[in-house]
Amino acid sequence: MTNISELANTPDVSLIDTSVEDLLARAVEAFEAQYQIETGQDITLLKDDKIHILLQTAVYLVMMNLMAADYQYKQGCLKYASGPSLDNIGATRGSVVRPESKKAYVPIKYTFDGALSQTQTIPKGNRVSVDEVYFQTTESVVIPEGEESITLTLECTESGTIGNGFAPGTITTHTDSLPWIKSVENTETSQGGTSPTDDDYTRLIYNTPEGYSVTGPRQAYIAKCFEFSEGIQDVYVETPDDEISVSYKYDGDSGEVEESKNVDIKNSTINIEESNISNYNLDLSSVELDLEFINPIKSMKIHFTPGGRVNIYPLLKDSVIPEGTFLKNLEEFLSGDKMRPLTDKVDVKALTESEYSIDFDYYIDSDNSSDVVTIQNNVVNAVEDFKTWQSNKSGRDINPDELIALVKNAGAKRLIVRNPQFKTLSGSELAKCTEVKISYKGLEES
Repeated sequence: MTNISELANTPDVSLIDTSVEDLLARAVEAFEAQYQIETGQDITLLKDDKIHILLQTAVYLVMMNLMAADYQYKQGCLKYASGPSLDNIGATRGSVVRPESKKAYVPIKYTFDGALSQTQTIPKGNRVSVDEVYFQTTESVVIPEGEESITLTLECTESGTIGNGFAPGTITTHTDSLPWIKSVENTETSQGGTSPTDDDYTRLIYNTPEGYSVTGPRQAYIAKCFEFSEGIQDVYVETPDDEISVSYKYDGDSGEVEESKNVDIKNSTINIEESNISNYNLDLSSVELDLEFINPIKSMKIHFTPGGRVNIYPLLKDSVIPEGTFLKNLEEFLSGDKMRPLTDKVDVKALTESEYSIDFDYYIDSDNSSDVVTIQNNVVNAVEDFKTWQSNKSGRDINPDELIALVKNAGAKRLIVRNPQFKTLSGSELAKCTEVKISYKGLEES
Protein backbone atom coordinates (compact mmCIF):
# COMPACT_ATOMS: atom_id res chain seq x y z
CA MET A 1 0.00 0.00 0.00
CA THR A 2 1.37 3.39 -0.97
CA ASN A 3 2.38 6.11 1.47
CA ILE A 4 2.14 9.06 -0.92
CA SER A 5 0.14 11.98 0.46
CA GLU A 6 -1.81 12.45 -2.78
CA LEU A 7 -3.75 9.22 -2.10
CA ALA A 8 -3.99 9.57 1.68
CA ASN A 9 -7.68 10.54 1.60
CA THR A 10 -8.69 8.00 -1.05
CA PRO A 11 -11.31 5.64 0.47
CA ASP A 12 -10.18 2.14 1.41
CA VAL A 13 -11.75 -0.76 -0.47
CA SER A 14 -11.91 -4.46 0.37
CA LEU A 15 -13.74 -7.62 -0.70
CA ILE A 16 -13.69 -8.87 2.90
CA ASP A 17 -16.42 -7.63 5.21
CA THR A 18 -16.05 -10.27 7.93
CA SER A 19 -13.49 -11.81 10.30
CA VAL A 20 -12.29 -15.34 11.07
CA GLU A 21 -14.24 -15.27 14.33
CA ASP A 22 -17.47 -14.25 12.58
CA LEU A 23 -17.02 -16.91 9.89
CA LEU A 24 -16.36 -19.60 12.50
CA ALA A 25 -19.41 -18.60 14.54
CA ARG A 26 -21.58 -18.72 11.40
CA ALA A 27 -20.12 -22.13 10.40
CA VAL A 28 -20.78 -23.61 13.86
CA GLU A 29 -24.29 -22.16 13.90
CA ALA A 30 -25.01 -23.57 10.42
CA PHE A 31 -23.66 -27.00 11.36
CA GLU A 32 -25.73 -27.17 14.55
CA ALA A 33 -28.89 -26.11 12.67
CA GLN A 34 -28.33 -28.61 9.86
CA TYR A 35 -27.58 -31.40 12.36
CA GLN A 36 -30.93 -30.76 14.03
CA ILE A 37 -32.70 -30.92 10.67
CA GLU A 38 -30.98 -34.13 9.60
CA THR A 39 -31.16 -36.04 12.93
CA GLY A 40 -33.91 -34.33 14.87
CA GLN A 41 -31.49 -33.88 17.76
CA ASP A 42 -29.89 -30.75 19.17
CA ILE A 43 -26.13 -30.49 19.36
CA THR A 44 -23.75 -27.93 20.84
CA LEU A 45 -20.20 -28.00 19.51
CA LEU A 46 -17.52 -27.38 22.10
CA LYS A 47 -14.14 -25.90 21.18
CA ASP A 48 -12.32 -29.20 21.72
CA ASP A 49 -14.85 -31.16 19.65
CA LYS A 50 -13.29 -32.78 16.56
CA ILE A 51 -16.02 -31.32 14.32
CA HIS A 52 -15.43 -27.84 15.80
CA ILE A 53 -11.70 -28.19 15.07
CA LEU A 54 -12.49 -29.36 11.53
CA LEU A 55 -14.78 -26.36 10.96
CA GLN A 56 -12.12 -24.03 12.37
CA THR A 57 -9.56 -25.40 9.91
CA ALA A 58 -11.97 -25.01 7.00
CA VAL A 59 -12.78 -21.43 8.02
CA TYR A 60 -9.08 -20.51 8.13
CA LEU A 61 -8.63 -21.93 4.61
CA VAL A 62 -11.63 -19.95 3.39
CA MET A 63 -10.29 -16.78 4.99
CA MET A 64 -6.89 -17.31 3.38
CA ASN A 65 -8.56 -17.59 -0.02
CA LEU A 66 -10.60 -14.47 0.68
CA MET A 67 -7.46 -12.58 1.65
CA ALA A 68 -5.68 -13.74 -1.52
CA ALA A 69 -8.64 -12.65 -3.66
CA ASP A 70 -8.79 -9.33 -1.80
CA TYR A 71 -5.06 -8.75 -2.38
CA GLN A 72 -5.34 -9.47 -6.10
CA TYR A 73 -8.38 -7.16 -6.34
CA LYS A 74 -6.53 -4.34 -4.62
CA GLN A 75 -3.55 -4.76 -6.95
CA GLY A 76 -5.76 -3.24 -9.62
CA CYS A 77 -6.05 -0.02 -7.56
CA LEU A 78 -3.24 2.55 -7.64
CA LYS A 79 -3.46 3.05 -3.87
CA TYR A 80 -2.54 -0.59 -3.15
CA ALA A 81 -0.61 -1.79 -6.22
CA SER A 82 3.02 -2.82 -5.98
CA GLY A 83 5.63 -4.61 -8.07
CA PRO A 84 4.45 -6.02 -11.43
CA SER A 85 0.84 -4.96 -10.74
CA LEU A 86 2.00 -1.35 -10.48
CA ASP A 87 3.89 -1.72 -13.76
CA ASN A 88 0.68 -2.95 -15.43
CA ILE A 89 -1.24 0.08 -14.14
CA GLY A 90 1.54 2.32 -15.47
CA ALA A 91 1.18 0.69 -18.89
CA THR A 92 -2.48 1.73 -19.03
CA ARG A 93 -1.81 5.37 -18.00
CA GLY A 94 -0.05 6.64 -21.09
CA SER A 95 2.64 3.94 -20.92
CA VAL A 96 4.29 5.34 -17.80
CA VAL A 97 7.50 3.34 -17.40
CA ARG A 98 8.95 2.57 -13.97
CA PRO A 99 11.84 5.00 -13.39
CA GLU A 100 15.34 3.59 -13.18
CA SER A 101 17.96 4.47 -10.59
CA LYS A 102 19.98 7.57 -11.43
CA LYS A 103 23.56 8.49 -10.63
CA ALA A 104 24.54 11.44 -8.45
CA TYR A 105 26.60 14.23 -9.98
CA VAL A 106 28.83 16.95 -8.60
CA PRO A 107 30.91 19.88 -9.94
CA ILE A 108 34.65 19.24 -9.40
CA LYS A 109 37.22 22.00 -9.65
CA TYR A 110 40.53 20.81 -11.10
CA THR A 111 43.35 23.15 -10.11
CA PHE A 112 46.49 22.85 -12.23
CA ASP A 113 50.10 23.15 -11.14
CA GLY A 114 50.33 26.69 -12.51
CA ALA A 115 49.14 27.93 -15.90
CA LEU A 116 49.25 25.20 -18.55
CA SER A 117 52.25 25.51 -20.85
CA GLN A 118 50.50 23.39 -23.46
CA THR A 119 47.08 21.99 -24.29
CA GLN A 120 46.07 19.10 -22.03
CA THR A 121 43.21 16.59 -21.94
CA ILE A 122 41.27 15.15 -19.00
CA PRO A 123 40.17 11.78 -20.41
CA LYS A 124 36.71 10.29 -20.17
CA GLY A 125 36.38 8.16 -17.05
CA ASN A 126 38.92 10.14 -15.00
CA ARG A 127 37.96 9.53 -11.36
CA VAL A 128 37.91 11.36 -8.06
CA SER A 129 36.75 9.75 -4.82
CA VAL A 130 35.70 10.07 -1.20
CA ASP A 131 35.00 7.25 1.29
CA GLU A 132 35.33 4.64 -1.51
CA VAL A 133 32.64 6.41 -3.55
CA TYR A 134 33.87 7.33 -7.02
CA PHE A 135 32.88 10.07 -9.46
CA GLN A 136 34.11 10.16 -13.05
CA THR A 137 34.15 12.43 -16.09
CA THR A 138 31.56 11.46 -18.71
CA GLU A 139 33.56 12.74 -21.70
CA SER A 140 37.07 13.80 -22.59
CA VAL A 141 37.74 17.50 -22.05
CA VAL A 142 40.44 19.43 -23.91
CA ILE A 143 41.93 22.30 -21.90
CA PRO A 144 43.74 25.07 -23.81
CA GLU A 145 47.17 26.41 -22.95
CA GLY A 146 47.27 29.10 -20.26
CA GLU A 147 44.38 27.87 -18.13
CA GLU A 148 44.95 27.52 -14.38
CA SER A 149 41.82 25.57 -13.44
CA ILE A 150 38.59 24.12 -14.79
CA THR A 151 35.33 22.97 -13.21
CA LEU A 152 33.62 19.89 -14.64
CA THR A 153 30.48 18.02 -13.64
CA LEU A 154 31.33 14.42 -12.76
CA GLU A 155 28.95 11.49 -12.40
CA CYS A 156 28.98 8.83 -9.69
CA THR A 157 30.13 5.43 -10.91
CA GLU A 158 27.25 3.76 -9.02
CA SER A 159 23.54 4.36 -9.43
CA GLY A 160 21.38 5.29 -6.46
CA THR A 161 21.70 7.57 -3.48
CA ILE A 162 25.19 6.42 -2.48
CA GLY A 163 26.74 9.44 -4.20
CA ASN A 164 24.47 12.05 -2.60
CA GLY A 165 25.27 14.40 0.24
CA PHE A 166 29.02 15.01 0.04
CA ALA A 167 29.39 18.64 1.13
CA PRO A 168 31.59 21.15 -0.72
CA GLY A 169 35.30 20.56 -0.16
CA THR A 170 34.98 16.91 0.91
CA ILE A 171 35.74 15.18 -2.41
CA THR A 172 39.47 15.80 -2.68
CA THR A 173 41.10 12.52 -3.74
CA HIS A 174 42.20 12.40 -7.38
CA THR A 175 42.07 8.64 -7.90
CA ASP A 176 43.29 8.70 -11.50
CA SER A 177 45.83 11.46 -10.92
CA LEU A 178 47.47 13.40 -13.72
CA PRO A 179 50.91 14.97 -13.15
CA TRP A 180 49.85 18.47 -14.21
CA ILE A 181 46.82 18.58 -11.88
CA LYS A 182 47.64 19.89 -8.40
CA SER A 183 44.30 19.29 -6.61
CA VAL A 184 40.62 18.44 -7.00
CA GLU A 185 37.70 19.64 -4.90
CA ASN A 186 33.92 19.60 -5.20
CA THR A 187 32.33 23.06 -5.25
CA GLU A 188 28.78 21.92 -4.43
CA THR A 189 27.07 19.14 -2.48
CA SER A 190 26.72 16.02 -4.62
CA GLN A 191 23.07 15.45 -5.57
CA GLY A 192 20.78 13.81 -8.10
CA GLY A 193 21.22 10.13 -7.26
CA THR A 194 17.94 8.23 -6.89
CA SER A 195 16.79 4.71 -6.02
CA PRO A 196 13.11 4.86 -7.04
CA THR A 197 10.64 2.99 -4.86
CA ASP A 198 7.09 1.81 -5.56
CA ASP A 199 5.90 5.05 -3.91
CA ASP A 200 7.96 7.11 -6.38
CA TYR A 201 6.48 5.17 -9.30
CA THR A 202 2.97 5.52 -7.86
CA ARG A 203 3.40 9.31 -7.64
CA LEU A 204 4.67 9.41 -11.23
CA ILE A 205 1.61 7.49 -12.45
CA TYR A 206 -0.73 9.64 -10.35
CA ASN A 207 0.70 12.88 -11.74
CA THR A 208 0.83 11.76 -15.39
CA PRO A 209 -2.55 13.27 -16.44
CA GLU A 210 -1.46 16.63 -15.01
CA GLY A 211 1.63 16.59 -17.18
CA TYR A 212 -0.18 16.34 -20.51
CA SER A 213 -0.09 20.15 -20.75
CA VAL A 214 1.71 22.99 -19.05
CA THR A 215 -0.43 25.71 -20.55
CA GLY A 216 -1.18 27.19 -17.17
CA PRO A 217 -1.86 24.64 -14.40
CA ARG A 218 0.48 24.76 -11.41
CA GLN A 219 0.07 21.02 -10.92
CA ALA A 220 1.42 20.39 -14.43
CA TYR A 221 4.78 21.90 -13.56
CA ILE A 222 4.84 19.93 -10.31
CA ALA A 223 4.20 16.71 -12.27
CA LYS A 224 7.07 17.54 -14.63
CA CYS A 225 9.40 18.11 -11.68
CA PHE A 226 8.60 14.66 -10.28
CA GLU A 227 9.19 13.25 -13.76
CA PHE A 228 12.65 14.87 -13.81
CA SER A 229 13.80 13.23 -10.57
CA GLU A 230 12.34 10.78 -8.09
CA GLY A 231 14.62 12.43 -5.54
CA ILE A 232 12.27 15.41 -5.35
CA GLN A 233 10.06 15.42 -2.27
CA ASP A 234 8.07 18.63 -2.69
CA VAL A 235 7.66 21.46 -5.20
CA TYR A 236 6.33 24.99 -4.82
CA VAL A 237 5.27 26.86 -7.96
CA GLU A 238 4.35 30.54 -8.11
CA THR A 239 3.64 33.13 -10.78
CA PRO A 240 4.44 36.65 -9.53
CA ASP A 241 2.14 39.50 -10.54
CA ASP A 242 3.21 42.18 -13.02
CA GLU A 243 4.88 45.11 -11.27
CA ILE A 244 5.84 48.61 -12.37
CA SER A 245 7.46 51.11 -10.04
CA VAL A 246 9.12 54.50 -10.49
CA SER A 247 11.77 55.98 -8.20
CA TYR A 248 13.41 59.39 -8.65
CA LYS A 249 15.48 62.03 -6.89
CA TYR A 250 15.23 65.83 -6.92
CA ASP A 251 16.35 68.83 -4.89
CA GLY A 252 13.70 69.94 -2.44
CA ASP A 253 13.52 72.86 -0.03
CA SER A 254 15.57 71.05 2.61
CA GLY A 255 17.89 69.00 0.42
CA GLU A 256 17.74 65.99 -1.84
CA VAL A 257 14.43 64.12 -1.84
CA GLU A 258 13.87 60.54 -3.00
CA GLU A 259 10.38 59.33 -3.90
CA SER A 260 9.01 56.01 -5.15
CA LYS A 261 5.62 55.31 -6.73
CA ASN A 262 3.99 52.01 -7.64
CA VAL A 263 1.75 51.80 -10.69
CA ASP A 264 -1.72 50.40 -9.98
CA ILE A 265 -1.76 48.01 -12.93
CA LYS A 266 -5.34 46.92 -12.35
CA ASN A 267 -6.66 50.48 -12.62
CA SER A 268 -3.82 51.91 -14.78
CA THR A 269 -3.22 54.77 -12.34
CA ILE A 270 -0.50 56.34 -10.21
CA ASN A 271 -1.22 58.17 -6.97
CA ILE A 272 0.58 61.48 -7.52
CA GLU A 273 -0.84 63.33 -4.51
CA GLU A 274 1.81 65.11 -2.42
CA SER A 275 4.55 64.06 -4.83
CA ASN A 276 6.83 65.76 -7.32
CA ILE A 277 4.77 64.36 -10.20
CA SER A 278 2.44 67.00 -11.62
CA ASN A 279 0.87 64.90 -14.37
CA TYR A 280 1.27 61.56 -16.11
CA ASN A 281 0.14 59.52 -19.11
CA LEU A 282 0.07 55.73 -18.79
CA ASP A 283 -0.60 53.28 -21.62
CA LEU A 284 -0.08 49.71 -20.46
CA SER A 285 -1.02 48.25 -23.84
CA SER A 286 2.34 49.44 -25.17
CA VAL A 287 3.98 49.88 -21.76
CA GLU A 288 4.46 53.61 -22.15
CA LEU A 289 4.79 55.92 -19.16
CA ASP A 290 5.15 59.71 -19.54
CA LEU A 291 5.72 61.77 -16.42
CA GLU A 292 5.72 65.50 -15.78
CA PHE A 293 7.48 66.85 -12.69
CA ILE A 294 7.17 69.97 -10.58
CA ASN A 295 10.89 70.19 -9.71
CA PRO A 296 13.74 69.14 -12.04
CA ILE A 297 14.71 65.49 -11.70
CA LYS A 298 18.30 64.53 -10.89
CA SER A 299 17.87 60.78 -11.59
CA MET A 300 15.07 58.30 -12.23
CA LYS A 301 14.62 54.51 -12.41
CA ILE A 302 11.66 52.56 -13.79
CA HIS A 303 11.44 48.95 -12.65
CA PHE A 304 9.22 46.62 -14.68
CA THR A 305 8.59 43.00 -13.68
CA PRO A 306 6.74 41.32 -16.57
CA GLY A 307 4.20 38.52 -16.25
CA GLY A 308 4.53 35.08 -17.77
CA ARG A 309 7.18 34.08 -15.24
CA VAL A 310 7.02 30.77 -13.42
CA ASN A 311 9.17 30.41 -10.30
CA ILE A 312 9.77 26.83 -9.20
CA TYR A 313 11.24 25.83 -5.83
CA PRO A 314 12.05 22.10 -5.49
CA LEU A 315 12.81 20.27 -2.25
CA LEU A 316 14.69 16.97 -2.25
CA LYS A 317 14.02 13.98 -0.02
CA ASP A 318 15.22 14.25 3.58
CA SER A 319 14.38 17.97 3.33
CA VAL A 320 17.52 18.81 1.36
CA ILE A 321 17.51 22.08 -0.61
CA PRO A 322 19.10 21.38 -4.03
CA GLU A 323 22.07 23.42 -5.20
CA GLY A 324 23.19 25.08 -8.43
CA THR A 325 23.85 22.15 -10.77
CA PHE A 326 20.62 20.35 -9.87
CA LEU A 327 18.61 23.59 -10.21
CA LYS A 328 20.23 24.36 -13.57
CA ASN A 329 19.52 20.88 -14.93
CA LEU A 330 15.89 21.01 -13.77
CA GLU A 331 15.44 24.46 -15.32
CA GLU A 332 16.81 23.22 -18.65
CA PHE A 333 14.49 20.21 -18.49
CA LEU A 334 11.41 22.36 -17.81
CA SER A 335 12.38 24.94 -20.44
CA GLY A 336 12.42 22.50 -23.34
CA ASP A 337 10.39 23.48 -26.41
CA LYS A 338 8.01 20.57 -25.87
CA MET A 339 7.80 21.12 -22.13
CA ARG A 340 6.49 24.67 -21.53
CA PRO A 341 4.32 27.27 -23.29
CA LEU A 342 6.26 29.87 -25.29
CA THR A 343 4.78 32.59 -23.07
CA ASP A 344 6.31 31.17 -19.88
CA LYS A 345 9.75 32.07 -18.54
CA VAL A 346 10.76 29.33 -16.12
CA ASP A 347 13.10 30.09 -13.22
CA VAL A 348 14.11 27.25 -10.89
CA LYS A 349 15.26 28.70 -7.58
CA ALA A 350 16.55 27.51 -4.23
CA LEU A 351 14.24 27.71 -1.23
CA THR A 352 15.08 30.25 1.46
CA GLU A 353 15.65 28.80 4.92
CA SER A 354 13.72 30.37 7.80
CA GLU A 355 15.53 29.53 11.02
CA TYR A 356 13.87 28.70 14.32
CA SER A 357 14.90 27.17 17.64
CA ILE A 358 13.24 24.78 20.07
CA ASP A 359 13.36 25.68 23.77
CA PHE A 360 10.92 24.33 26.35
CA ASP A 361 10.55 22.87 29.84
CA TYR A 362 8.25 19.95 30.56
CA TYR A 363 6.78 18.05 33.49
CA ILE A 364 5.63 14.45 33.83
CA ASP A 365 2.54 13.36 35.75
CA SER A 366 3.51 11.81 39.10
CA ASP A 367 1.22 8.87 38.30
CA ASN A 368 3.75 7.95 35.58
CA SER A 369 6.81 8.12 37.85
CA SER A 370 7.83 4.56 36.99
CA ASP A 371 7.99 5.45 33.29
CA VAL A 372 10.06 8.65 33.53
CA VAL A 373 13.03 7.37 31.51
CA THR A 374 10.78 5.98 28.78
CA ILE A 375 8.81 9.23 28.56
CA GLN A 376 12.02 11.29 28.42
CA ASN A 377 13.19 9.23 25.45
CA ASN A 378 9.77 9.57 23.84
CA VAL A 379 9.93 13.36 24.23
CA VAL A 380 13.30 13.48 22.46
CA ASN A 381 11.85 11.38 19.61
CA ALA A 382 8.77 13.64 19.48
CA VAL A 383 11.00 16.68 19.00
CA GLU A 384 12.76 14.94 16.11
CA ASP A 385 9.36 14.08 14.60
CA PHE A 386 8.39 17.75 14.87
CA LYS A 387 11.59 18.88 13.13
CA THR A 388 10.94 16.39 10.33
CA TRP A 389 7.30 17.45 9.97
CA GLN A 390 8.26 21.11 9.98
CA SER A 391 10.82 20.77 7.19
CA ASN A 392 9.41 18.13 4.84
CA LYS A 393 7.24 20.65 3.01
CA SER A 394 8.05 24.18 1.90
CA GLY A 395 5.82 27.02 3.06
CA ARG A 396 4.73 25.15 6.21
CA ASP A 397 4.21 27.69 9.00
CA ILE A 398 6.42 27.26 12.06
CA ASN A 399 3.77 26.07 14.48
CA PRO A 400 4.47 25.41 18.20
CA ASP A 401 1.00 23.84 18.57
CA GLU A 402 2.21 20.81 16.62
CA LEU A 403 5.25 20.52 18.90
CA ILE A 404 3.07 20.69 22.01
CA ALA A 405 0.72 18.01 20.68
CA LEU A 406 3.57 15.62 19.82
CA VAL A 407 5.35 16.08 23.16
CA LYS A 408 2.14 15.60 25.16
CA ASN A 409 1.35 12.47 23.16
CA ALA A 410 4.83 11.28 24.11
CA GLY A 411 3.82 11.40 27.78
CA ALA A 412 4.54 14.92 29.02
CA LYS A 413 1.93 16.42 31.33
CA ARG A 414 2.67 20.11 30.80
CA LEU A 415 5.01 22.26 28.69
CA ILE A 416 6.43 25.76 29.07
CA VAL A 417 7.39 26.69 25.50
CA ARG A 418 9.69 29.64 24.90
CA ASN A 419 10.48 28.76 21.31
CA PRO A 420 9.46 28.36 18.58
CA GLN A 421 7.08 31.24 18.15
CA PHE A 422 4.41 30.95 15.49
CA LYS A 423 5.65 32.28 12.17
CA THR A 424 3.94 32.36 8.79
CA LEU A 425 6.14 31.19 5.91
CA SER A 426 5.73 31.89 2.21
CA GLY A 427 5.73 29.00 -0.24
CA SER A 428 9.36 29.69 -1.13
CA GLU A 429 10.56 29.33 2.47
CA LEU A 430 11.57 26.20 4.38
CA ALA A 431 11.73 25.94 8.17
CA LYS A 432 15.15 25.00 9.57
CA CYS A 433 15.83 24.18 13.22
CA THR A 434 19.15 25.59 14.44
CA GLU A 435 19.08 24.76 18.16
CA VAL A 436 17.24 22.46 20.59
CA LYS A 437 17.02 22.99 24.37
CA ILE A 438 14.83 20.55 26.31
CA SER A 439 14.62 20.61 30.11
CA TYR A 440 12.82 18.01 32.23
CA LYS A 441 11.58 19.80 35.37
CA GLY A 442 10.30 16.87 37.39
CA LEU A 443 6.98 15.32 38.43
CA GLU A 444 3.68 17.11 38.99
CA GLU A 445 0.49 15.96 40.66
CA SER A 446 -2.52 15.58 38.40
